[in-house]
Amino acid sequence: MALDFHEPIIDVEEISSVPEIHSDVESGIREALRLDRRPLRRVPAASAAEPGAALLAKMSDAPIEEIDRAIGELQGMRKALQEHGDRVQRELADYASTSRSAFNSLRSLSDNLSQWKSPAA
Repeated sequence: MALDFHEPIIDVEEISSVPEIHSDVESGIREALRLDRRPLRRVPAASAAEPGAALLAKMSDAPIEEIDRAIGELQGMRKALQEHGDRVQRELADYASTSRSAFNSLRSLSDNLSQWKSPAA
């Protein structure tokens, strides 16, 4: 399941869906890593005149590049998830503020209506 960072993924009333979101994110990361498995480059065999340090440098270049690429992708994913988490926190704060405001408005309205209902003394 692909994650869409532009649409809210949880409904405030459905907080029980957080474990499902966690598993979706985890499966998305696993799928991205599975799809991006590229074969490593073959290192040519060393000639008799080539020193061992040069051969070792050639052999380590490909894995280091792959690790650097994976680190870059994970950092990008981390940044996107942090931005998404910040957005969700802002939306929850806005929801709480709106909910409090609506509650206060309804309480005020109820108080005013109860004054009209009470018998005049």
